[in-house]
Amino acid sequence: MIKSVLAAIPIYNMSCFKMSFAVGKSLNNLLKNFVWEGAKDNKKIPLINWDTLCLMKEDGGASLRKMELQNSALDAKLSWKMCKEPQKIWSRLFQKKYLDSEDTNRILTVANTERGSAMWNFLWDCKHIITDHILWQIGNGNTALFWRDSWDGFPALSESFEDKRWVDMVENCIGQHVCNYMENQSDQNGLRIWKKINVGNPSLCEKLWKAIKDRKIPESVEKDNIIWCAAKSGVYNSKLGYEVQRQRGSNNTWQHKLCWNHKILPKVGAFLWIALHTRNLMGDRLKTIGILGPNRCVMCRVDEESANHLLFSCPVVEYCWN
Repeated sequence: MIKSVLAAIPIYNMSCFKMSFAVGKSLNNLLKNFVWEGAKDNKKIPLINWDTLCLMKEDGGASLRKMELQNSALDAKLSWKMCKEPQKIWSRLFQKKYLDSEDTNRILTVANTERGSAMWNFLWDCKHIITDHILWQIGNGNTALFWRDSWDGFPALSESFEDKRWVDMVENCIGQHVCNYMENQSDQNGLRIWKKINVGNPSLCEKLWKAIKDRKIPESVEKDNIIWCAAKSGVYNSKLGYEVQRQRGSNNTWQHKLCWNHKILPKVGAFLWIALHTRNLMGDRLKTIGILGPNRCVMCRVDEESANHLLFSCPVVEYCWN
């Protein structure tokens, strides 16, 4: 209900514009209150905090979504579409107005740009979700940057060289793109041949040669292709865009399978999940939040009531389990 209805209502607006902090907080509170109170306006004690609820089930949460992260994941898709669908009217408008370039991948490579409309500003602020997880599949090598981009499944080459002045010097002499560092011919296996770079420091030139000599680039006339490596398909989607931002918890796969199992009643699974977090409202828990009252076990009337006692160590419970 929460995922399919309540959290889905604001998706259209969230995919274009940034929510204010107050709106995001209000939406999160609405979802949180619905978890514990339902549709009725009855105030109840939230047993588990919102951050834990938003962890993945495998990490001990309930896989709910924080609206501010969902907002960013949805808007990052606009950056992806600007690269993949440059013929769209809105994409051409942003390209001309803010980037002033015919390069359809400019949104991923430019470092700074002027501030503009609310939609553009938010798109710009969220594009790191795309750029932090992209690599290039090399075709003709005319688009991917040799030093600055991640390509052929390796980190950017510039990260391996501390002498940035030498990198800039080589880039100015040879060129920026991958194709500038390859010969115009291929070997007998149809693989492009790398040029031997002899610019400046010989030891750095040798280090560069060792870094690229085993990278095999087939000869191709196809354009270089962007891959979003957080997805197996290589295509960005907002679900995985949310996951790369999500806080991770301690992985408890066996607990996940025990609690969120289609073979048991949902209310039983929810009770077990709350019990594993030691957040059931037993006598010891009520005392810690200031609610005083009888705290002896109602079955054995000997020990203090607690989740561990009622589920495992109470004599009546042990007889039941046995």
